[in-house]
Formats: sequence, structure tokens, C-alpha cells
Amino acid sequence: MAFAESCNFEKLNNNNYKQWKFNIKMQLLNLGLIEFVNKQEPVLDAEATKADKQNFELRKAKALSTICLSIDENLKSIVYNIDSPVAALQEIENVFEPRSRARIGALRTKLLNILFLPSDTMSSYIGKISQAAKDLENAGKVIPDDEIAYQMLANLPRSYDNLVMQLYQLDDVNFTSLNIQKSLLAEYDRVTVREKSEARPKEPAVFSIESAVSRKKNSTKEFKERRKCFFFVELLVILERTAGNSRMPIRCLLINNKLSSSASMAEGTTNILGKGDVSLEIMDNSGKVSLLLKNVLYAPQMVRNLISLRKFDLAHYSILVKNFKMIIRTPRNRLFLTVPLIDKFYVIKANVIKMQNDSAAYISDKDGIELWHARFGHLNMQGLKDFSKSNNVYGLENLKGNVDKCDTCCLTKSSRASFPNIDKIRTQHVLELVHMDIWGPAPVKSLGGAEYFYSIIDDYSRYAVVYFFKHKNEAFECFKAYKQAMERLTNRKIKRVRSDNGTEFRADYFEQYLINEGIKIERTNTYSPEMNGVAERYNRTIIEGVRALLHESKLPKNLWAELVNTQNYLRNRFPHKSLKGKAPLNVWSDKKFSVRHFKRIGCVAYVFIPKRYRNKLEPNAQKGIMMGYALNTLGYRIFFPQSGKITETKHVKFNESILGVNSNVQMKDNKFRMVDSFSDFELSSNETPMPKLSDKTECDWKRVCVTRQKGKSKGRIDVYYYPESKVRLRNKNEVKKYCESKGIDYNPDNFEFSPKLILDDNKPNVIETQLDDFSTDIEDISDSEAHLVDIKIPNNFKESQMVPERENWCNAMKEELEILKVRDV
Repeated sequence: MAFAESCNFEKLNNNNYKQWKFNIKMQLLNLGLIEFVNKQEPVLDAEATKADKQNFELRKAKALSTICLSIDENLKSIVYNIDSPVAALQEIENVFEPRSRARIGALRTKLLNILFLPSDTMSSYIGKISQAAKDLENAGKVIPDDEIAYQMLANLPRSYDNLVMQLYQLDDVNFTSLNIQKSLLAEYDRVTVREKSEARPKEPAVFSIESAVSRKKNSTKEFKERRKCFFFVELLVILERTAGNSRMPIRCLLINNKLSSSASMAEGTTNILGKGDVSLEIMDNSGKVSLLLKNVLYAPQMVRNLISLRKFDLAHYSILVKNFKMIIRTPRNRLFLTVPLIDKFYVIKANVIKMQNDSAAYISDKDGIELWHARFGHLNMQGLKDFSKSNNVYGLENLKGNVDKCDTCCLTKSSRASFPNIDKIRTQHVLELVHMDIWGPAPVKSLGGAEYFYSIIDDYSRYAVVYFFKHKNEAFECFKAYKQAMERLTNRKIKRVRSDNGTEFRADYFEQYLINEGIKIERTNTYSPEMNGVAERYNRTIIEGVRALLHESKLPKNLWAELVNTQNYLRNRFPHKSLKGKAPLNVWSDKKFSVRHFKRIGCVAYVFIPKRYRNKLEPNAQKGIMMGYALNTLGYRIFFPQSGKITETKHVKFNESILGVNSNVQMKDNKFRMVDSFSDFELSSNETPMPKLSDKTECDWKRVCVTRQKGKSKGRIDVYYYPESKVRLRNKNEVKKYCESKGIDYNPDNFEFSPKLILDDNKPNVIETQLDDFSTDIEDISDSEAHLVDIKIPNNFKESQMVPERENWCNAMKEELEILKVRDV
């Protein structure tokens, strides 16, 4: 309690070390204990009395307690078992200011990137440079004084160019950081005083928030003074509103809109009714460019929307006008924007990417009907709007706004006029009638080599399941799997099936199986696919959705099977016309489900990488593409374009404003298997044929790497193979014996027991563990300087004997050699 009363500064955490270091020294100085944190602690004389010694130890303990109590609870482990104030401060400094090349490199980059911002004063600008140089000196890198002087002059505004050229003429003796600092401060004070003396706040300007004073235009003196306010009229850029925003009031585009009743502009005849920010997205030849305009004035009487180039200049952007175009570059001389000349004006065409949340007609992207339309895979937009009002799901708020045409849907779902509706056969229970149809062959094989997908739809609930295969004759095995799973799940029997006259459905073994099971067969007439309208319409809806997703996300076409599976997942959770606003899953399960987890298909995903697969300086996520929803776990299916693989994980974050990742995906010959998952709410299918129990020539084995957590061998990695869920093989001898007992061909080159993360793609019988097979939640790695440390790993035996950890390296090598002998590697 006494410490809390005497210490009123923030405790040490991961983000405030510099401020805390200053505060703790001031606190110790205030308590008269600063002598105990100097480089060398004070030492009592040998002749000191017992009272002096007790007082000395008491003051030393008070200094240590002051330091420890000013540290956050999460960081107090740093000073455990430390009984000296100097040692405590040194230990904290080693954590937050490590002396390493990585930290020096980061600090040098920080020093070189310091800019003189419009909001800075000259004192704050010089202070940032001096502090950066001081941090480098504390890290073990002394910056010469003339280098600091050069840095002070490097990033000044253009108005200081003349002064900079004069300072460059100084000789070596006078060219010091102190002299440069004095000259810059003097020039800054001179310019500031001049601007204040010349300012006339009551004079109306082009953009003014003061009341305009009426003047007569026949007064030559006053009119000339008024014309001085238009010095930047020739340097304005016009901002055109696009067709998508043409109906939207300009005030709706403002963020943090503030009303203004006393503002005017130009000759005082144009009133300013609001002020706020506008966030824009500009399409340029180099791609999309984001631009945030601050303090935008809303003047409804203005014919055009104007941007002052002076604002670009104040932000240190360079502008070049030539060949009927304007080129704008960033302060680092990178191309930012190219503006064309159109009808005597330089025109920027932009879209507003963020609007006010309180506008009923223009809601935010998070709850917008267009975003949810994309999340549902471009299914019917009017049906989605009605579905949001039905209260049949969790996480889907009441969607508002105009239902406009979707450009992607118009390009990918155009069709001929529909046939007249046929008589509908209405059933009373699930599985009373199921519709079946096969779509294919696909123009491109899927990642797993499939060319067809097989859809089975329940007539009563319209709940559908899809299967994928390479040949049509595999439909029989898929139907048997569907029948067994669904009948067990619903405790009901399939009574009738309806299909077309495809040879795969008229096969003798298929028909005989249906007869034996007591299932009635219903066929369509020859060349009359309309009679099988439920299945035909379902396949058409699925393919239209897949076509829309491929077009929108620019994904490769060999991912069509993944998107079909995703469309089926979404279609089962989307309202059906014949179900009176309910979704198939509502009727099938007779329960309410949630769509809070829905994300935009094809958007960029950032998959978390566990700590054991990266170091502290590497990114903690890998970029992929959202493909769908996990089949066997709670999570998502993420596609990695560079490797051409798909993983299931829940440890992922999404950016739904960005679609697709530019990369080339090549077909691979390795197996791609998806296992069925049947539960009360999640039903899905597989892409490859049903596995045959009699086929033992090849199997999918799981390779697992396990790190030991206890004992002398802590940290060592063991490798195991699991041919079955309860069988674990630890070396090649055990693998050979297992293969011989099961009649499987044994190839020692297909098994790797050394702790490698990545195996050869030419080994199809091995499935590596995915990066998402872990139970750790997503963590954010701190950006604090404590993580900028050097990690030195010896490259050979000689180097391992020269590092401080040589004993640990020798023990690790002995253990590794013993393991290799046991495993006969």
C-alpha cells in the first residue's frame, strides 16, 4: 500500500520499457537510493558500526523492493532469485535491450526511417533522432557524431532546402550534431514566428471555418486581397463518384461526421454543412490503392469533389505532371498513384470502402447483405434477406438495404427460359423419397483426380449429400454408404429412389440391390431430364455457385470438387422455396443451427503455425485461401497454393476484403482422401471411392513427431508411424514385421525416422501430420525488442566445442548416436 501511494507510474510491461526505465530511476532518486543502481554498488567501510550495516542493508533491500514491485505480474519471473538492485536492473535490461546484431539492425532501420511529420515540432524531430542514437549506443553500436548530423538533415521538408545546403558547406570541425541542432531550432523558431505574424484568422479563405465577411467586388483593394486566397485553385484534383455511389448522399460517405453551421468557402456563398473523414479505394494500373482523406468538408453546393495537392505535399509526397498525366510518389519515392487528365481536369475514380454505421440504406460491410451473399456462395439474395428475418439460425442479423444485381451472378448464372413446373410429389417424412443424379465429366480433374460428383437429395427436407469419384460405376458403393449412414442416423428406411436412365443406375447389381432392400425404383422418361427436376435443379444450382466462386476468387479450376462440397454445405443451410423459408438442415434435424462461423469463400486466410515449427523471428502464420468448412473437426479447410495441399484447422484468421492468392497450382499424383462425417448437424461426403477392406497392397500411414518433455533427454524428438489407430511402430524393424504380417509390400525408402518435418512428395503411402494437429490456441507474438536476439547453432563438431553450451551439445550427440544404433538406421 505504501508503494502504491509513493509510485504513481505504470508498471513495467512488454511495451513501456523505455518510459519505465526513466521512471524507476527518478523514483529511486526521489527516495535517495540511486547509489544502489549504479554500475558498482556502494561498499561499507570495514570500520562501519553495526547500526550502519543494518541501515545499509535496509536501504539496499528497499531499492530492490522498489524495482520488483514496479514490474507487472507477468514479468516478475525475470527477477526471481535476485538479491541485488544492480543485478535486477541488469537482468531486465538483458531482456528488453539485448546486445545482439538483430537488435542493432532494427534500431539502425528505426533511425534511418525517422521523418519530419507535419504534426512534429523541430524539438520532437531532433529528440527522436537523439533517442534512437542513444538506443544504439546502449546496444553496443556507437554512431559517429557526423552521422547523426547527416540524419538530422536527411528527411527535412523542402522548405529547409536552402538551410540544408548552407549547413553542408561547414567544415569538419563545425559540422557537429550540436551545431546542426542549434541551426535547425533557430530556423524553425524564425519560420513559426513569421507565420503567426502574417496570419489573419478573420480573412475568409477557400476552405474556412470562420464566418465570411461580405465585401463589395467593385472595391479593387479588397477584391485583390480576396483573390490571394485562391493560390492553390490550379492544383486541385477532382474526385468523381462511381456509378455504385451515385445515389448515395455525400454526407453518408463521411466517417466521424461533425455538423458545422458557421463555415463557408470561396466568396462566402457556399456553406459547409459537415466535416469528417473519407476512406477510398482507387483502381490504378499497379492494382488497388487505399487512401484516407482527413478533415473533408461537406459543401452540397459544390459541383465537384476536390482534393488539394497541398495536402499531398505536406505529407512529403512528390508530384510530377507531364504527358497529360500526374504521377504521385510516396516519401520513399515509390509510385503511389497515376492520375490521368480528363476534360481539363486530373480525375481520380474511387470507391468508398467504409461508410457510416447509422445509415439504414448504407450499412457496414460486416452486416451487409452483399457480404453475406458472398459468404453463402452467391446463393439467392432475396431468399437470404427473407431468411435473415425468419429467426431460424444464430449469428445472422436482420439484413437491410436494397437488393441489387450481383455482377458475379449475372456473369455466371445466365440461362435460357425455364420449363413449366411439373407436379411435385410431396412426402411426409425424411427418406421417404430420395432423388439421385450424377454430374460430369468435369473438363478438369479435381485435386484428387475425380471427374464426377454424385448428388443424393431427400425429398422431404431437401437435404443433400454429394460424393466424388473417377468412374460412374462407383455410384453403387456410394449409395450403399449413404443408405447405411442415413438410415442409422434418422432411424428410418429409404422407400423410393428417383433417377434418370443412366447406365450406372440401371446396372443389374444396382437394381437387384434395391429390390432386395424393398426400395421402389422410379425412372424418368427417355430424354426428359425435367422429370428428375429436383436433382437436375440441385446440380445446376451447385455448379452455378461453383462457377461464381471460381470467377470471383480467380482460383484454379481443379479445385471445383472442393467448391462443390462447400456449396453443398452452404445449400443445406440456406432457405428453400418449398420449405417456406426454412433451410434443409432445419427440417432434417428439426433444430436451429448457427452461421456465425461463415466466412467468405476464396478470401485470404492466415493459418497459425505452432511454435515448434518456427523461431521467434519468423512469422507465426502462413497465408492460404479459405475453401470451405472442416469435414471431421470444428474448423475450416484452407488451401495453400504454393504446395497445392489442403488442411483443416480452426486456428485461422481471415481477411474477407481480399480474394485469392496469386500462384500456380500443379496437379499431383498423391492421394487426396476425405472421410465422411455424420452427426446431427454436419453431413458431408468423400471425394475418392469407398475404401475396400480387401485391398492391403497400400495404406495411408500417419507419421507423428513427438518432443520429449521430461528427463535427461528433454527436447529430443521421436518419430512414430501409425498404420492403425492403436498400432505404433518405432523403427524400420517393427515396420518390416508389421508389413510381413499384413501381407503389405515393404519398401524401407518410404519410411523416415529422423525428425524431419517435410517428406518427399514421391512417397504416396505416407501422410504427414498437418500443421493444425495441435491444441494450442492462437497466440500473438509480441513486437517488443525482447524477441530480437541472436540464436547461434554450431555447424560442425569443432564449432560445438567452442560455444558455452558445449556440454549440452555433447550429451545431445551421444543420445542421438544411441538412438540410431537402436533403430538400425
